[in-house]
Amino acid sequence: VNAIIEVAKRIKTNSKVTALKQALEIGFSYQRDHGIAQKAVVFTESKRTQKYIAEELRKSGYSEEDILLFNGGFDDAMSKEIYQ
Repeated sequence: VNAIIEVAKRIKTNSKVTALKQALEIGFSYQRDHGIAQKAVVFTESKRTQKYIAEELRKSGYSEEDILLFNGGFDDAMSKEIYQ
């Protein structure tokens, strides 16, 4: 178990997040070129993953206004505002 933990600690990049960023760049470029609003929907299985992806996108230059987190929890201010 300790060996697995040590290997996990050495991982510095997440290939799925890297691929998502590339896909967003390609998709948004296409949308810009064709006069389409730059929007994407990313589905996750958990709120933890959702928050992780949002954090990684913010680190890449996306602002708070660029990212909308929406889930069935209804426990955050943004979700409450959307439902109202």
